[in-house]
Amino acid sequence: MKQRAIAVLVATCLCLTSSSAWAQGEFPLSPEEIKDPANPLAGLNYDFHQNSVRPASSLPGMPKNLADRVSLFTIRLGAAAQVSLLLDPSTPPRLYVDRDADKDFSDETPISGTPKTLEEETVEFQRFASLTRREGEAVHVYDFGHISLPTTGGAGQAERKFRLLGAQVDPTYYALLIRHDGLRGGEIRVGEKSYRVVVADVNHDGRFDGAVSLPVSGPSFDILGVDLNGNGEFDMKVESGDLEMMLLPKMLYLDGSYYGVQVVPDGSAIRLGKAEPRLGTLEASTADVELTVVSECGYRRLSGAEGKWQLATGDYMLAQIGLKTADDAGDTWMLMGRGSTKELQELQITEGDTTRLPDVGPPFTTKTDVLPMGDSVLIAFSLVGKATEVYSLGAVKNGEQLPPPKFEITDESGKVVVSGSFEYG
Repeated sequence: MKQRAIAVLVATCLCLTSSSAWAQGEFPLSPEEIKDPANPLAGLNYDFHQNSVRPASSLPGMPKNLADRVSLFTIRLGAAAQVSLLLDPSTPPRLYVDRDADKDFSDETPISGTPKTLEEETVEFQRFASLTRREGEAVHVYDFGHISLPTTGGAGQAERKFRLLGAQVDPTYYALLIRHDGLRGGEIRVGEKSYRVVVADVNHDGRFDGAVSLPVSGPSFDILGVDLNGNGEFDMKVESGDLEMMLLPKMLYLDGSYYGVQVVPDGSAIRLGKAEPRLGTLEASTADVELTVVSECGYRRLSGAEGKWQLATGDYMLAQIGLKTADDAGDTWMLMGRGSTKELQELQITEGDTTRLPDVGPPFTTKTDVLPMGDSVLIAFSLVGKATEVYSLGAVKNGEQLPPPKFEITDESGKVVVSGSFEYG
C-alpha cells in the first residue's frame, strides 16, 4: 500500500524561486492517527515486513536463552539510518531492538509481546488477514507496544517513534507491522480561504521537513497533502484532476499565486510565505489538451488558456497527457496518456522563454503486447499517438473513468471461443 502510494508521487522537478517573506504566517500542526484502511494516508504510516526463521546459532551477537530459530528484521529510518530487530518466537515472543546499532543484541533488553485481538475494520487486521488467506492458518498477533529511538539530527528534530505488532503464522514464519508516529495535520489560511493539510514523515527519519530535491535519491522526502476541493479528504484522482498529495514541495501554487513552504523539523508547524518566482511559458501543440506536470512546486493541472501557461522556472516532469473533446450532448470525453520519450517526459522552463511540446494526438496506431504467463497469456492493448505517446484504451467521461473495454476471441469460423473485459493496471 505504502509503496504504491509513494510510486504515484515520485515524479519531481526543480523550480527556481526568489526569496520569500513569510507574510502568510505560521500554522500549528498536531499528531494524527489514521485507523480507516480505506484512507490513503494509512498506507503512508505503516510498514509491513515478513521473514522466515533461521538458526540462532548462525547469527552473531545473540542474547542468551533464545529459541533455536529466530527472525531478523531490518527497518529503514530515513535515507541512510536503519535499525535491526530480532524476534524470538518463544511463548510469549520477545523482541530485541538494536538501539545502539552495534549489531549486538546481547546488551539489549527484550520486549515481551502481549496477545492482542484486532478489530476487523482496521489497517492492522487487514494486513495480517492477508497472511491468514495466504497460509490458510490462524494468525496469532502480539503487541510489542511503542518504541522510541534517539535521533541523530540537530535541534528541533522529533524522536523517532513507532508501534510494533507481530504475527506468528506458523513456527517458521513471522511478520511485523510497524505503525510510525509520522503524521501531522492542521489547517492553513491563504487570503480568505482555509485548507486542511497533512504532513507525513514517510522516510521515517524523525523529521517532517524533507522537501523534494532533484535528482530524487532514495526515500529522502516527506509528503504534503492539501484538501484543495474541501471535501475532507486528500484525493489522488488523475481522471478528475484532484491531485492533493505530493512530495513535500518548496512552493505551492494556490489560487493564482505562489507560496513558499517550510515545515518545522519536528512537525509542530508549517509556514507559508508569498513568493514571486521567475516565470516562463509552456505551450502545447493544441488547445484541446490537458496536462499534468509535477515539480518542486507540487502538482499543476493545466487546461484551457489556449494551450499556453506561465510556470515558475525550473525542471518539470510531464506526468499525464489528456486529449479532450465534447460531443453534441455536452459530455466531455478524454483519453489519458503518457509520454514515452525524454522529450515528452522531462521539461525545462526558462525565464522569458517558451517551451513547446511536440505535436501529440491522432492519427493513432494500436500497440499490442503479448506475454505468456504459464498456462495463460497476458494481452495488453494501447493507442500510440503521433509523438509516440501512449494512451490507455479506457475513456474518461465527465471526469469519471469508464469501465474497461470488452473483448472477444473467435476461431477461424467466427465462433466466439473466449470473451471478457480488459483490466486497468
